[in-house]
Amino acid sequence: MRHGAISLMDVLGWKGIWQRKTDAISVLKSLIGASQVWIDSYKEDSIMSSHLSNLTVEIRSISDTIALVTYGDDINKAIEFHGIINRFLVCNSISRKIPLRGATAYGELELSENIMIGPAVDEVASWYEASDWIGVFLTPSALFQLNTANFFGSRFNLESETGIYTRYNVQIKGMGAYDTYCVNWPTIWENGRQGLTQNFLKMGPVTPSIASKYINTLKFFDEQTLQSSEI
Repeated sequence: MRHGAISLMDVLGWKGIWQRKTDAISVLKSLIGASQVWIDSYKEDSIMSSHLSNLTVEIRSISDTIALVTYGDDINKAIEFHGIINRFLVCNSISRKIPLRGATAYGELELSENIMIGPAVDEVASWYEASDWIGVFLTPSALFQLNTANFFGSRFNLESETGIYTRYNVQIKGMGAYDTYCVNWPTIWENGRQGLTQNFLKMGPVTPSIASKYINTLKFFDEQTLQSSEI
């Protein structure tokens, strides 16, 4: 097995999506395709190429679930680049009205086509559907192993205005608040709060089960954008 970061992310409201979005499959495929193009261009950037030279990224889908793997023995670099990709995925999924929520673990794993095994896979599989919002957070394996002293001193300041991650209490089903690091996608969302709410309203009926996810997402968005404005 190899070491790496793995995220599993599913589309909120996928069940019954065929009733309100006839092109759902093509939209999901286009999101994955755009992400792969973005990953390739980002790694080819002259500034980033040396920093990311030891990382290998794979992305694929299993029905409505996206699996993103960043192989790398250096957890800080793997988690860092993983977060950059996840920011892109979350923002673009909202714009395409197929919002993603998920989790990121780090550890041993093996991936062959759409078959995944390993402790990191088992862990992230138990967490990624447990959050009650739109976004991606670090599971305990990633959180506990992260060398935060070096992480916060890295090339990317994780809690600056353009920070990749932010510390936050994520609401987990059956657990309550879980204090961890989350992908700070609001810092690169370009359409403001109104654009975010308009996308939510266009996704279909806001039922009680969906409303809680939107409310928690807006709370996270408001807190992060407020912090950015104060820096």
